[in-house]
Amino acid sequence: EDVVEFARRCKSIGLELRAFFILGFPGETIISMKKTINFALLLLKKYNVEIINLIATPLYETELYKICKENRYFSKPITPQTLSESIVPDGYCLIETKEFSAKDVEKLSRFFTAKVYQIILLKNIFHPFVYLRRIGNIYSLFRILRRLFPF
Repeated sequence: EDVVEFARRCKSIGLELRAFFILGFPGETIISMKKTINFALLLLKKYNVEIINLIATPLYETELYKICKENRYFSKPITPQTLSESIVPDGYCLIETKEFSAKDVEKLSRFFTAKVYQIILLKNIFHPFVYLRRIGNIYSLFRILRRLFPF
C-alpha cells in the first residue's frame, strides 16, 4: 500500500519513478514470483513506473552465495563466465530450489520483460519520438523487438 501511494504521489507531481524487481531468490515460489510480476505491471500501467527486471545472482561471498552454497541451490557451477552470463538482462538463472527450476525463473523473466515492453509500446503508440529517443540505434531496436516477441 505504501509503494502504491508513493507511486501515485510521484505521478501526480510529474516525478519519474523506477523500480527494480528481482526474481528467483531462495524462499520464493512460482506463485510469489507471478504476484511480484503482477504488482510491477500494475505500477507501470497505473503510475508509469519504469520497471527494471533482474534475476537473483549469487555473487561470490555475498549472503545469497553462502545460502545457495550451503543448500546446494546452484543450477550451474559458479564461474566468472556463468556469473557474467547471469547478470545481463534476461540472463541465466544460477539458482534452483525445490520450489522452482532455473528454467522456470528464466521463462518468467522473459515473460515479465515482454509484458513491460508491450505495455510501454501500447501506452506510447501515438508518440513515436518516445521510441526513437529510447532506441538510439538499430541494435537497440532489435533488442526491443526480441523482448517484445520472445521465443
